[in-house]
Amino acid sequence: EALSPVRWPLYLAPIPVFWDLFFLARLLAAGFLCVLLALDLGLGLPGALTGGAAWALGGYLVLYLNLFHLDIEVFLPGLLLCLTRVMRGGGGWWLLGLTGVTAQMVLGGNPEATLVDFAFAAGWAAVLSWREKRLYGRIPAAGWSWACGMALSLPLLLPFSEFFANAFHIHNAQSGAWWGGTSLDWRSWPAVLVPLSYGGILRPVGITVQGLLPWFGIGVFLLAVQGAGWGKKPVSRLSWFLAAVAVVELAKIYGTPPLNWIGTLPGFSLVVWTKYAAPLFLSMALLAGLGIQRLAEGKPDWRRLY
Repeated sequence: EALSPVRWPLYLAPIPVFWDLFFLARLLAAGFLCVLLALDLGLGLPGALTGGAAWALGGYLVLYLNLFHLDIEVFLPGLLLCLTRVMRGGGGWWLLGLTGVTAQMVLGGNPEATLVDFAFAAGWAAVLSWREKRLYGRIPAAGWSWACGMALSLPLLLPFSEFFANAFHIHNAQSGAWWGGTSLDWRSWPAVLVPLSYGGILRPVGITVQGLLPWFGIGVFLLAVQGAGWGKKPVSRLSWFLAAVAVVELAKIYGTPPLNWIGTLPGFSLVVWTKYAAPLFLSMALLAGLGIQRLAEGKPDWRRLY
């Protein structure tokens, strides 16, 4: 992360109070960008604030508050916002924004988090432009802007490629077994809804963390269930995409055989899924915002709620 632009002020005065401000500023930036993204999707202020709070103050970002891969993941809503605006015909400033966010996420210095987040953004763009010729035609502009961001981050691309080629691969052909290899213990599932409800968690790299799982809690879960499929097109399509991402990533984290093969793909075989799970938690946060919006409009699905 030595080249991460957001850290440059710290190098001028690396004293404790500046570190505190830096960590808090990352949370503020994460929440602010998520609120902007939610508003751009058409959510009202209650839904947008709920999504921003669930993302910035949820267990994922808070537990990993002082880890450097958050230099990448707090900008994921900004990447989706700029990508959406560019595909909707946004001009030069949005193209520059997409270029800048892309460069920051690579220069943040964590290839696994960058790979997972870029794959999530590619899926977002595909769903956004599905059967929308006007949006489909903007994919080249978004691609050029992303390529310019990659060009700005050239100093890290060679180390990244060397890392993917030579680093220790935590997944193997046997990782498709139930809860095998790099997966969380299936007995820890209550911690998804009630954080700290499970004790020792054997992490994929052999580190035991007592009772610490960065999950979202039952409140966000219930709101997210309300939000799945809600909204006008293409927001409703995106909400189903977010729900699918959450289900697939949770299934991968727990080693479900039909989906655990994802961890054997090139590049993805290095990903510790419990650590680099920003798409899962951002998806839940945005769905929770949609759920609040649905309740605010007086149209809850009571069967889902029960």
